[in-house]
Amino acid sequence: MKIEIISKNCIKPSSPTPHHLQFFKLSDQHRRSSDFHSNLTFFYPAHNIINGVDPTTNFVIKSNRLQQSLSQTLTSYYPFAGRFQNDEIIICNDDGILFIEAQIDTPICDFLNHPDLMSNTHKQLVLTSINSIDADADAGKTMETSIISKGYMILVKFILFSCGGTVIGISMTHKLADLASMATFLRNWSASCRLDSNNILPDLHFIGQTIPDPGPNNSSAPTSSGYKFSQSCTKEYICKRLSFSASKIEQLKSKVIDVLEKSEEDDQYSKPSRVDVVVALIWKSAMHAAASKSRDQEQNQKFRPSTMLYSVNIRPRLDPPLTEACIGNLACQFLMMVEKESEMELHELVKKLGAMKHYADKMGKKFQGDDQQVVVEEIITNVEKERNDFFMKNHKKNAIFYFCTSFFRFSLLEIDFGWGKPVLVTSPSTSEKHLVNTIVLMDSKVDGGIEAELNLWEEEMSVFECNEELLQFAIVNPNII
Repeated sequence: MKIEIISKNCIKPSSPTPHHLQFFKLSDQHRRSSDFHSNLTFFYPAHNIINGVDPTTNFVIKSNRLQQSLSQTLTSYYPFAGRFQNDEIIICNDDGILFIEAQIDTPICDFLNHPDLMSNTHKQLVLTSINSIDADADAGKTMETSIISKGYMILVKFILFSCGGTVIGISMTHKLADLASMATFLRNWSASCRLDSNNILPDLHFIGQTIPDPGPNNSSAPTSSGYKFSQSCTKEYICKRLSFSASKIEQLKSKVIDVLEKSEEDDQYSKPSRVDVVVALIWKSAMHAAASKSRDQEQNQKFRPSTMLYSVNIRPRLDPPLTEACIGNLACQFLMMVEKESEMELHELVKKLGAMKHYADKMGKKFQGDDQQVVVEEIITNVEKERNDFFMKNHKKNAIFYFCTSFFRFSLLEIDFGWGKPVLVTSPSTSEKHLVNTIVLMDSKVDGGIEAELNLWEEEMSVFECNEELLQFAIVNPNII
């Protein structure tokens, strides 16, 4: 599959940012955050045609609407159109974000009906600050170099398939915003694009503070958050989609609840959520796949400890809770660990997930104060310290790390730019530095269902996707349409 670049545009806010807002200082937890890009792709089918015109003209109309409404939306999200001066300060100078038009010479149905093809190539549908893209002939260098030098906070790619279907790929720096902020931005942008008269932008609150001009010599060295997890990507990893129907999830829940109710332990986790049981099954199946490959390579190693970092949105856990208008990176990673083989049982993993969520709720209520930004900082700093202390204490145990994030309740399948809702939303991993063993959960198009994306080493994925217990409840790489 070859993507041809049609045009590249820099979209600036429709109104200039006032002078008193032009220097924005990040909060401490944002300064410590890694500067990687979070990615989302939205697939819109060919039947979403405006005014019945031909696909190319239709694409031009849509693209113009996207760019105009994006410019209008950026006026309220002015830090998104700025540039980092250093690791601490954003200059909100309206330099803009990158918008690329592209086309593919195949119909979108060919792409969506071949899940293996999609798993291996759909990372080409988004831009990041580090992935390799078509050469920039005018500049005589790769697009990769151009993007890095210009420091875009947001990168958008609008792609036309030969049938008229389209994809919107968006990439946003995680240093400035988490998924909740990204979803709020997308809802506001899409409402503006479809000319929704009821769309009233909320009074946004950016985590950080506006400051006077710090001067050209101001600098700030990156602040260490303690233990740094890194993972070599010398091997190939592969992405697969998993689909869990509502009925299968209920069967899985019943299976877990039966075991929990028969145990004589505390019954506070006897009613797990549908997310809990799905994550537990994926985690268990992935650990079994890793253990299987370990047995192949090292006959004496039948089990390796496992640690999962679970990303939690702390906004709703505060008292009072923060609203979606609070823009920033407020996702906190809580951890769970499997230290012995008996803890790999499904109900044991569900209990760990329940305990983790209970602890996250407790942390949200532990810190109180009138200044909620200070409260947020205290929570994240406390959790980071506990996590780093844990890593320092347990790093010699050679544990396998897994990472899980949930896109539930963000209504991504409702993002309508004026030509209908997407048939699919994905979160492709595009960077070779992106951590393998990542689980991303999303709402299903069918009520009550769950979709999951999973990255594993290629040899482990071949074992994982044949797991008999997993296949009782999930479909691996199902067709989309």
